Amino acid sequence: MATNLMLDDDLIAQAMEAGHHLTKRETVNEVLRSYGAFLQQQRILTSSARWTSTPSTTTRLSATVREGACRGLRPLPA
Repeated sequence: MATNLMLDDDLIAQAMEAGHHLTKRETVNEVLRSYGAFLQQQRILTSSARWTSTPSTTTRLSATVREGACRGLRPLPA
């Protein structure tokens, strides 16, 4: 689908460099995929808020997220 967008050139340049993308189209598509994955993960984490956790399970979950086990995300700093 053809779409005309007014994009921030600095943000596009940063994303292209960070993601090693060659085109704006490739960059925007990857950013949209990543954003969709992020929203899905947020929904999962929010829905699991009803889950009763213990300190050990919370620590394991935090370590898993920090290690980058969530698909499509970079590891979080410790």
